[in-house]
Amino acid sequence: MHNTNSGTVHGSLVQAASIDTVNITNLPPPPTALNGLPPVSGTFTGRLPELEELRAGRGLTLVHGLGGIGKTQLLLHYAHREKARFPGRSLNLNLHGYDARLHVEPTQALRSFLRALGTREEDIPPEESERSALFRSAMAEREDMLVLLDNASSAKQVKPLLVDRHRVLVSSRHRLTDLGGTRIPLGVLPLEEAVELVGDPELAELCGRLPLALKIMAAHIDLESATDWAAELRAEGLPLLDDGDTRQVAATFALSYRWLSPDQRRMFRLLSLHPGDEVVADTAAALSGLPSGKAKMLLRDLHRASLLEGGTRFHDLVRQYAALCLQEEPETERTAAEDRMIAHYRTTAAEHAKGIEIHRCTPEAVGWMDRHHRSVLEVATTAHERGLAEQVVGIADAMFRYFSLRKHMADWFTLQEMAVDSAARLVDRKSLAKVYNRLATIHRQQRRFAEAIRFCERSLAIQEEMDDPIGIGSALIVLAATYREMDRPDLALPCCERSLAIRRLVHDPRGLGISLSNVGLTHLDLGDADLAMEYFTEALELQRSTGQEGGVAITQHGIGRAHQACGRLDQAFEHYGASLRIQRHRDDRFGTAITLRSLGGAYAEAGRTAEAVETYQESLVLFEGSRDDHRADEVRDLISALTP
Repeated sequence: MHNTNSGTVHGSLVQAASIDTVNITNLPPPPTALNGLPPVSGTFTGRLPELEELRAGRGLTLVHGLGGIGKTQLLLHYAHREKARFPGRSLNLNLHGYDARLHVEPTQALRSFLRALGTREEDIPPEESERSALFRSAMAEREDMLVLLDNASSAKQVKPLLVDRHRVLVSSRHRLTDLGGTRIPLGVLPLEEAVELVGDPELAELCGRLPLALKIMAAHIDLESATDWAAELRAEGLPLLDDGDTRQVAATFALSYRWLSPDQRRMFRLLSLHPGDEVVADTAAALSGLPSGKAKMLLRDLHRASLLEGGTRFHDLVRQYAALCLQEEPETERTAAEDRMIAHYRTTAAEHAKGIEIHRCTPEAVGWMDRHHRSVLEVATTAHERGLAEQVVGIADAMFRYFSLRKHMADWFTLQEMAVDSAARLVDRKSLAKVYNRLATIHRQQRRFAEAIRFCERSLAIQEEMDDPIGIGSALIVLAATYREMDRPDLALPCCERSLAIRRLVHDPRGLGISLSNVGLTHLDLGDADLAMEYFTEALELQRSTGQEGGVAITQHGIGRAHQACGRLDQAFEHYGASLRIQRHRDDRFGTAITLRSLGGAYAEAGRTAEAVETYQESLVLFEGSRDDHRADEVRDLISALTP
C-alpha cells in the first residue's frame, strides 16, 4: 500500500453528471429513477387520444413527429400518470440523436443503464453486443419497468437497448420504420387545445399549432393583444413549409426574436457562442461586453420570452436558431465576443484555482469548477483551434489543481495535450516543462509508468537546461512518486533526496514540506519506519506553520503508517483520523480512500474485523467512483480475506 505526494497532485477521481448534462468523455449521465423524472411542462395540454393509445400499448412504442411537437412532454406525462403500473420503476435517457456533440452511442447508453441497475463498472464488458446481452439479462430479473428513450435519431441507436416484456417508449423526429413495434405519429395540437394556450384561433393557426411555438407565443400574450400578435405573424409569413420541421420552428422563433429589443437580440445571438449548457450572468456579460447587471437583466428578458429555459439554458432548437441569427453579427464582433469569453473563462478559472491549492481547498472554488469545468474545456478547445496559444496554456495552468483533485482523467489529458502544443508554439520552455511534468502525473495515475518516466525526463531536461531549481525539485518529486508506484523505492530515494537538498538550498518552504514528506514515504516503503518518522515530523511542523492543509493530511497519513508498522496501533488510529478529517473537509475523495484503506488495515491488525470490513468497503466505494481499478481490486482482496 502506498500514498504519494508529488507536490502538485493529489485528489479524487470522480465523473459527475446528470441526465441533462454531458461530459467531454462522451459518457452519458446516469438514467434517473421514475420518481426523479422531470415534471411535465405547465403548458402541457390535451393529447388524450395519444395518452390512451400509450396506455393500451405493450412492448415497444415509437412516438414520432417534428421537433417541438411535444414528444418528450407526452412521454413524461404518461410516465407520471402510469407509474403505479411499473413496480420496477423506470430508466430514462435523452439520446441526443440530433446533436453531433452530445450524441449518445448505444454502448454509452448501455453502460449508464447497467450502472443504474447495480452492475459494477468492472463487470461491464467493452463490446456493445456483450453489454446489450448483459442488459437484457439484468432486465429479465426485474419487475415490470418503463424504459424511456428520448430523442433517438436512428433505429441503430435504439435496437441494442430494447428488452422483452418491459414497456419501452421511444421518441424521434423520424419514423424509424425498421425499428418494429407500434407507432404513434404526433401531429400539431387540435385547434381547441392550441387555443387554450394562446387564447385566439387565428394566432393558434399562425403558430402552426406547434406546442413549442405556442409556448413561446403564450409568454408574449400579456405583452400585446392576440390580434396584434396575429398581425405580426401574418407579416412574417409563417406558412406550413414543405421542408417542414426546422423552417417552421425557425419562423416561429423569428417572430419571438424580432419582438426583442436590439440589445436583447444581440445577447440572444451571442449566447450561441457559449459551449456549455448553462450561461450565467458573468459569462453573458463577457460575451456581450456589457456590465454584469445589464447582462443579467437581458437574460431575464430572454427567459420571459421563453427563449431560455430556467433563465440560463437554451432549448436545443432555440440554440440552433440563435446560431443562425449569429450570422447577422459582423465577423469582427463575433471574434471579439469569442475573445472576451475565452479571456473571461481563463481569468475566472485562475481566480477560483486559488481556492484549490495544496495548502487549502474552499467549497466555493470546487463548486464553481464542478459546474463549469466542461465549459472551460470547450472554451480552451476553441482557443486552441484559433491558435490562441497563450490562452490555452493559461487555462491549462488554472485547471490543473481541479483536475488533480477530481481526476476527470480524459478531460485533464485533453487539456494538457493542447497545452503542450500551445507551449511549443509559444517557444515557452518553462511552460512546456511544467506541462510535461503534469502529463507525467496523469500517466502515473493511470499506471502508464513508461510514459510517465518519459515525460518526467523531458521536463527535468528542460528545467536543468534553464537552471530552474524549483522546477527541478518538482520534476524529481513526480519521478520519485512514479518509482514508488512501481514498487521501486530504491530508485525513488535518490530523486527525493536530491529534491530535498535543492529545496533546502533555495528556501522553498512549501516545496520543502513536500520533499520531506516524500522522503519519509520512501523510507517507509524501504522498511525503515523510524527514519521515516524523523522526516515526517519535520515535514508536519513545517506544513502546519505554513498552512499547507493538504500536505498535513498526507503527512499525518504517513505518520499513521509508520506507527502501524511499529505496532503502535492507538497512535496509528489517531493520525489516520487526523488525516481523514482534513481530507473530508477538502472533499479529497481519492486521499480519503487511500487513508481509509490504511485505517482498515489497522483495524484488521487490531482484531476489529467488522470495523475493518466496513472501512475497506467505504474505501472501495471511493476507489470505484474514481475508476481506480487497480486499488479497487486490492481492497476487494482485503475484504475477501476477512469475510468467509
